[in-house]
Amino acid sequence: MLAAPANRLGIRDRSIGLTHFAVAGREHEVAYLRVRDFNETEHGMEVDICVSKIAPREVKVPFGSRPSSCPVRACRAWKDEAGLTDPDGFAYRPLHPRWHTVMDGGLDPETIGDVITRLGKWVDLDFKPPSCGSGIRRDGLDQGVRGCRRPRPPRMGVPTHA
Repeated sequence: MLAAPANRLGIRDRSIGLTHFAVAGREHEVAYLRVRDFNETEHGMEVDICVSKIAPREVKVPFGSRPSSCPVRACRAWKDEAGLTDPDGFAYRPLHPRWHTVMDGGLDPETIGDVITRLGKWVDLDFKPPSCGSGIRRDGLDQGVRGCRRPRPPRMGVPTHA
């Protein structure tokens, strides 16, 4: 995450990427997080994921061993940089394209995916998140093991040789 720029955009994107990874969340779960959903504790923070595909959950996120890749420090830095004080406000907000001032409202899930892709480009990774409607497993089956399919087992009652 050192490749992210040291400006407001880089601080926000670093926080999004590290939070996304730390809570093992979906893009929409990260997009709809509110400031009140982040509770700092003695050993890190607890993230209350209220909007979820399966069920709401609380995720305990410990401090990272390196300050550059610590999700707790990154969230704290973004909160301080953006001046987030309203507990009902979105935790991750859009930035003005030219001035990088913090704007009202929240980010949509597609923008969260764009942020993850941009972080990958900053560190020179050829990475694209799984497309919407499919998961990592399906994308892996579609792309990575196309020619390595196992033969189908014979059906019961059907002879395998003539």
